[in-house]
Amino acid sequence: MANLRKNEYLPLLRLVLKHRWLHKRPDELSALMGFCEGKTESDLIYELLDRFFFLYPEDMDNCWQEMANQIFNVWKLDHKDTQIVAMAKGSAADSSQAVLHMLKRHIKQQTGENATTKNTVDATIDDIENKPCVVIVDEFVGSGNTVKRRINYLINEYNKKDINPEIRSKIKFYVCVIVAMKHSLANFKELASDVFAVEYLPKGISDYYKPPQLAEKSKTMLQMESRLEYNPDSSEAKHFPFGYKKSEALYGTEDWNAVNNVFPVFWWDRLKGGKQRIPLFIRSEDVKD
Repeated sequence: MANLRKNEYLPLLRLVLKHRWLHKRPDELSALMGFCEGKTESDLIYELLDRFFFLYPEDMDNCWQEMANQIFNVWKLDHKDTQIVAMAKGSAADSSQAVLHMLKRHIKQQTGENATTKNTVDATIDDIENKPCVVIVDEFVGSGNTVKRRINYLINEYNKKDINPEIRSKIKFYVCVIVAMKHSLANFKELASDVFAVEYLPKGISDYYKPPQLAEKSKTMLQMESRLEYNPDSSEAKHFPFGYKKSEALYGTEDWNAVNNVFPVFWWDRLKGGKQRIPLFIRSEDVKD
């Protein structure tokens, strides 16, 4: 961290001592603080880093347990008519599939029974008459848009099928995830019988400051984001400002792909002019042909 200004060492040291996930990122942290222009920007970054919700591998293990418990002990769903499905749709790899895979062992451990699982939402369609309770699982819900699209897609597909009215009346959707932004629930809650997240997160700036400080902090973040390179006319624009759909997420995990709902300043890897920067988190996206 040789590039740090003298007055930055002490607050940064306090931050690193408090949050062990920062221990493994000395170069990334140094680059992030070096990216800040002035005390106003560095103070905001300190504040945001301090309120990050970060999950370690041992935390993830607890999450699988809580999710399995919610599905079969709290919601008391029956294995015989329940299918657990990843939020994924299409052929691309998705974190929801990793969640589903890890969840299977904990379901068997807690209930003594195997679960019916589906790797994509499409795969539930042919089995809906036998298993009308659909539990959609994922790692993270940011805006709630994807959940809403998936449930509406399934409703439309099921409506195309000639399903016995008694069975149709039993079709229910549940959403079970590791982390969700609090504000996302309003986007899809009316479509689901119930929703569960191990952790609900507030917006990183909007839910912590009041006017006039809110406007000042927002302006500071926009200044920082303006130095990152992206094309407002391309699909990249969906990440700006403040992350996908302005989610303002402060969330990270050990060894998992960063979600695009996080403020881009923490994971965007290019500066204006095309120069590469070292981001605090890595986000890999599929190549579009």
